[in-house]
Amino acid sequence: MWGMERFFGKSLKLLALGMVLGLLVCYLFGTVWYVITYSAANGPVGIMTALAWCVFPYIIPDLAKTGLALLLTARLRPYVR
Repeated sequence: MWGMERFFGKSLKLLALGMVLGLLVCYLFGTVWYVITYSAANGPVGIMTALAWCVFPYIIPDLAKTGLALLLTARLRPYVR
């Protein structure tokens, strides 16, 4: 067992928390990168504008995929060593 299971067990709640936190980190770095690159090429852009263009449209689909991954994990865990 490597990763989170080695230290925290097989809790689906902890796995969900890890997935959501990972998603937030991806959103954070992606938004910062977008603001930097867009500002360098086209002038300043506000943080709310960047979030509206780069994050808000993807929250629901990403959470749906996270939920599907958790469902599959719960169903397939007994069959995987």
